[in-house]
Amino acid sequence: SRRIISLEEKVSKAIRLMETFGWNKSFSIFCAIYIKCCCKPSSGVEALANTSKVGGSVYSLDQSHTFVTFEIGHFGTSTNRGRFDRTSGEVYLNPSLKIGSINATIDATSINTGWPKFLNHLRSHELLNVEKFSTIDFKSNKFDFSGEKVTAIQGDLTFLGVTQPVTLTAKNYNCFLSPMLKKE
Repeated sequence: SRRIISLEEKVSKAIRLMETFGWNKSFSIFCAIYIKCCCKPSSGVEALANTSKVGGSVYSLDQSHTFVTFEIGHFGTSTNRGRFDRTSGEVYLNPSLKIGSINATIDATSINTGWPKFLNHLRSHELLNVEKFSTIDFKSNKFDFSGEKVTAIQGDLTFLGVTQPVTLTAKNYNCFLSPMLKKE
């Protein structure tokens, strides 16, 4: 008879398989994932309420500049790459107080690898199961700083309905006045 495997067992099995192929253990769901985001100030009422409490700024993730990317080592011979094209959420940041928070949602159905056969496999019930779990969520209120620069974000990732602690490393953190948007 066939044993029914719980969702937690499926996630644990997927993580063990990914680690076997050398995937980054600090982010055990995907290897070498980077959130590349360019944010724009949020105009929501909640955002204004948050900034008045402790200073800092609240930003909405900008769809045209925010991509979650990943790399997967392929049996030590090549590297498969992909990204999620749609994300949403808000980031609160106060570098002078060294505090921040993020609430981000990744649209799992927006995964893009440029290779249809691999893409279909990733979307299938064997891996991302996008029909049942259409989003991946990341929430954090623990930002690590070096001076006024974010170096890491510790939070909770909800993937396939299971929440696990994750630490994201900030590789390129820079705030500047956009010459196109005329704002930070």
